[in-house]
Amino acid sequence: MKKRSTGWTLLAVLAVVVVWTACSFIFPVYLFPSIPTTMKKLLEYVDKGELWGDVGATSFRVFTGWLAAIFFGTITGVLLRYGESFFKVPVFFLQTIPALVWSFFAVIWFGLTQFSVIFVVFIVGYPLTAINVWMGLKSTDLSLMQMAQAYSVSRRRVFFGILIPTILPFLLSSARSSLSYGWRMSVLAELIVGGSGIGYKMLYSWENFDNVGVFAWTLMLIVMMLATEYIVIVPVETYLMRWRPK
Repeated sequence: MKKRSTGWTLLAVLAVVVVWTACSFIFPVYLFPSIPTTMKKLLEYVDKGELWGDVGATSFRVFTGWLAAIFFGTITGVLLRYGESFFKVPVFFLQTIPALVWSFFAVIWFGLTQFSVIFVVFIVGYPLTAINVWMGLKSTDLSLMQMAQAYSVSRRRVFFGILIPTILPFLLSSARSSLSYGWRMSVLAELIVGGSGIGYKMLYSWENFDNVGVFAWTLMLIVMMLATEYIVIVPVETYLMRWRPK
């Protein structure tokens, strides 16, 4: 099954390469540069020392906002389960506000600072995590809870044996989604805030009519998103869900 999944992944990558290459033949280089041209641009950024500083700046903002969203979102999800009538409206209110609007609010409240980007990543992932944890707790098997109560099972064993395994799939799903959103929202916020980061470099390249540079920074963003998925999310998910039958 694992080999089959790897085969499909490689096939998907090959399809992207084929489509990209075909588009680079159809359109001029200033509209759709080829993969070698884009990679050459990335190597130029490496030689100039421009790549890793901006990648590191964006990564720091994404992971700081994401971890804060997971932490506070999980707490709010638990509060939603036991105080739904009070907490539901504020959480859903936050979720309905578009990320672009949050970006403007962040600049108004915190100025053109790094914290503005972190705030946007956090505020997009926070309600998503809270709602997922809340839904996970609501899906808890009541018969198991009643059985645990009947046999006087300790709260610790109930927590680690019933509640945690129930909400883990929901929490991991929200972690994956909020991290993916976080990368994209950080770029959006950096376009507005400026200064440093992948989003700022995209804007800088666009303003200087360097479309190859825009493609290069976009490719770098995709690489970082895939890296965090397969280096962070997948190993953590595999470890935490190791008890599930394969």
